[in-house]
Amino acid sequence: MKCLPINVNIDGQQTLVVGGGQIAYRKVLSLLEYGAKVKVVSPELVDDFASLEGLEIVKREYMEGDIDGAILVISATSSQDANRMVYNHASSAGILVNVVDQPHLCTFIFPSVVSRGELIISISSGGASPTLAKELRHQITDLIGPEYGRHVEFLAEMREAVKETTPDIATRSQIAKQLAAPRFREIIESSGMDEARAQAKTVIEEILNSHT
Repeated sequence: MKCLPINVNIDGQQTLVVGGGQIAYRKVLSLLEYGAKVKVVSPELVDDFASLEGLEIVKREYMEGDIDGAILVISATSSQDANRMVYNHASSAGILVNVVDQPHLCTFIFPSVVSRGELIISISSGGASPTLAKELRHQITDLIGPEYGRHVEFLAEMREAVKETTPDIATRSQIAKQLAAPRFREIIESSGMDEARAQAKTVIEEILNSHT
């Protein structure tokens, strides 16, 4: 299953999870983490759902109208008929749908993810081997520590500042390349953000002066 890798902003968007077991619970946690509004439809729910707030819970079997207003749908039931019904309804309506562990009933799949603040690294096997994707995630987790998240935070701040003062795109690109270098990550870790900002100012001034 060859998929286009994209990141989707679901903050404040309506989503639907069909099913009330542990797998459905984990999918709900993922959706909530990224700010989605979540509706859960299932006649029964595992106890873990009681600890979650802000959900719309409908305790009954899935019905076609449940997908209305959702931008994506996840089906995680033990019923093949129910899963197929959810897929048919959602895909016919042009809504992204994922039936857990059934790639042929998915229009999107969940990758394994390493998250460091705004930095997100996703690994996917196209549904062929989630186990391999998870193994690669563990390897990348060991390589990419939390310092990368702080570096991204710094780069976002610098990017906005440079955009305000430097109209030339080529010059901005040159500055961005310098600030993304590992040495700035090391400065942030050893001396903090203020020192990184000070050294960034020096780098920016040197580049701007070289273009005058």
